[in-house]
Amino acid sequence: MTPHKQLISHDPEHGFYGDCWRTCIACLLDLHPSQVPNFVEGVDQPAAEKAARAWLKARGYNLIKLCMLADYPDAAAEWFDDMPYILVGQSPNIPGIGHCVIGRGAFEMLWDPALSGLGLAGPWQDENGNRVYWIEFIVPLQLPELKESA
Repeated sequence: MTPHKQLISHDPEHGFYGDCWRTCIACLLDLHPSQVPNFVEGVDQPAAEKAARAWLKARGYNLIKLCMLADYPDAAAEWFDDMPYILVGQSPNIPGIGHCVIGRGAFEMLWDPALSGLGLAGPWQDENGNRVYWIEFIVPLQLPELKESA
């Protein structure tokens, strides 16, 4: 993982769509953020995710997205250990807006691409009142071929 700061702060009123998500993708792929499209620019979340998956697929990867209850960090710690992932929660800078950081283990922040470096304000609250985080992994489409031992 190569840490980078985002290039664009979120200010849609002036035509700027924050690029924390693309920056996290770039960090995990050891790329500069300018080498990854800003998928959220002017589109809704489903369209952005579809575009990101197509871009990743062309490079041999996929995006796996999970919803985790924030009240059970031990499960995340056990399942994900020190594997870096994109952790999505609430922005500390703009209420009601999502923010992405690189996480690991029990919803721990490993790297914040925001210039403020404030991390996340906390998890989301879903329609049932549960506190949740979105966890996203970038995974290879194919596993390396296994070589049989002689």
